[in-house]
Amino acid sequence: MTALYKQTMSFSRSLGIANGLVIGAGLYGNTADVVNICNSSGWFDETCNRSLVNNVVSGAVNLGTGIRIGIALAAIPVTGGLSIALVAGGTLFWGLYGGEISDKVGMFAEKVIF
Repeated sequence: MTALYKQTMSFSRSLGIANGLVIGAGLYGNTADVVNICNSSGWFDETCNRSLVNNVVSGAVNLGTGIRIGIALAAIPVTGGLSIALVAGGTLFWGLYGGEISDKVGMFAEKVIF
C-alpha cells in the first residue's frame, strides 16, 4: 500500500502542477485581451475600462474555480481516490461550460459598474 500511496501522491502533485499551468494560461489570456483592447482604444478610454473590469472578474472566477479543483486534487491521497471522480466531473463541467460562465459573470459585473 505504501508504494501505491507514493505513486498517488506523485500523480496528484503532477496534476497540481498542470492545474497551475492552466490557471496561468487563462490569466495570461485575460491580460492579453485587456492589453490588446487598451492599446487599440487608449488606456483611459471607457472601452479599455470595460474590458479591464470584465477580464478581471472573469479571471477571478476562473482562478477561484482552478484553486478549488487544485484543492480537490490535493485530497486524492487522503480520500483514497474518491476525489478523482469529483475532480474529473468538475473539470469536465468547467472545461465545457466554464468559459461561458466566467464570461457571463464578467459581463454582468461590467454592466453593473458601467
